[in-house]
Amino acid sequence: MNGVIRALGDKFRRLPGAIWYLAVGGVTSFVSLFALIGLLLVAAFCLIGVGIPALPEAFRVVRPLLSFERRRAAQYLGAPIVESYEPFTGGLRQRVTTVFTDPANRRDFAWLAAHGTTGLFIGTFAIGIPLGALNQLLIPAYWQAAPEGDVITFGFLVDSWPLAALSFLLAFPLIAVTLRLPAVARWQASAARYLLGPAEGAV
Repeated sequence: MNGVIRALGDKFRRLPGAIWYLAVGGVTSFVSLFALIGLLLVAAFCLIGVGIPALPEAFRVVRPLLSFERRRAAQYLGAPIVESYEPFTGGLRQRVTTVFTDPANRRDFAWLAAHGTTGLFIGTFAIGIPLGALNQLLIPAYWQAAPEGDVITFGFLVDSWPLAALSFLLAFPLIAVTLRLPAVARWQASAARYLLGPAEGAV
């Protein structure tokens, strides 16, 4: 029993940091999506030749965002994430070649695609689920004071004490999901470490 209590205490202790990590990830996901769209637009213009000079610079421009995510993930995981890029040097042909031959650029693009399409949803749920659980717990305290017909939860109108009690009980599945958020945050940070860290064999 003591072990269960300690485990729950550990999960609750890690919960604020996990929610913050995922919430910030929701913001960087939004930025990542725009960065991904920008890279795809530059790539599309490359098909007609006019985007080729901008291609190396486009990848360079998104690197501050990626560096920020490396620092966040490293701090959350408690282990540094090394940044390893081949420099964009030489003439245009060499710089464009580096875009395609440097594994770090391909991994950056993969992270932008993965994080840009998932992070915002995960961040939204990381905020919404705990707030939803708190609301369910508080419904018995405020449902009578709320304007008639205003307290609707899980698709039903709370207009009696039995339904208020049911609303209270429905908080516990949400709490169970909330307690999984540290694992989700660790998964997101680990994905960043995998994709934004150096490729295997890179110096």
